[in-house]
Amino acid sequence: MGRKPKPTATKRLAGNPGQRKLNPAEPTPQAILPPAPADLTDVGRAKWNETALKLYNQSIVTELDLDMLYMYCVEWETFIEARNLIKANGGMVLKTSNGNPIQNPYVSIANQCKDKMIKIMTEFGMSPASRSRVSTVQKAKPKSLAEKFFNAPIAIDKGGK
Repeated sequence: MGRKPKPTATKRLAGNPGQRKLNPAEPTPQAILPPAPADLTDVGRAKWNETALKLYNQSIVTELDLDMLYMYCVEWETFIEARNLIKANGGMVLKTSNGNPIQNPYVSIANQCKDKMIKIMTEFGMSPASRSRVSTVQKAKPKSLAEKFFNAPIAIDKGGK
């Protein structure tokens, strides 16, 4: 219980303000851009491609995160299907045979999916508040040709010594 632990990289960037021992063996998996799983629908595959690219560009998605990204896309598929069924079956409120208004059962399905997606989005730092708690690996800026040429180490010939 309690607060989630901060990643070691975040503690290092902040100068380890609590002066607690850092985990030297914390896993640091490589960011990857994986293809969408074959069993996703077109809706899920489109969401996978969109989300995976955004997460990859931030160096967030790794081989360890694929199952969570998959669950996010499956929940997205179900959410979209529930929303379509809400529209196709009379909207948010239905009337019983007695004329009493009731909530369309697909509304609760859509709401459950939304709640699950928000939890997953928080883990990936995909909301404004959660983004402040996620640290990413800074990609090295590629050197220009001038930097490569002018900042290269100089070999000095010391007369055969």
